[in-house]
Amino acid sequence: MKLTIKINDKYRVADIERDDKPSWIEKYQQVNPQKLPLLPNFMLPFVNWYIVGEPITKNIEIIPISGQQWQKLTNSERAELLELVEFTGKNAEDYVRELQSHFPRDPDFSKRK
Repeated sequence: MKLTIKINDKYRVADIERDDKPSWIEKYQQVNPQKLPLLPNFMLPFVNWYIVGEPITKNIEIIPISGQQWQKLTNSERAELLELVEFTGKNAEDYVRELQSHFPRDPDFSKRK
């Protein structure tokens, strides 16, 4: 299932939409039945239990990334990361909640006197 992410002006996830289009993993499997894709290079810093050059597995551990790393990803990369989260049996919304719990509360110091 493909995910589409809407981000607000502070790079927080405003909404995660699901549709019946295939995820990047499912698209790969349509072309290569019974095979799984390699992990895209941009995701390498965000996982444990992955061997570079090997197909992905459900045993991959996706690490909650920093706000700076999240901000540097494109919207499609964010969606692909969350699709991987769901592929491993976890919940994308839970991952986002954990990720955003580490964001600064007042990044521009506007509430400080």
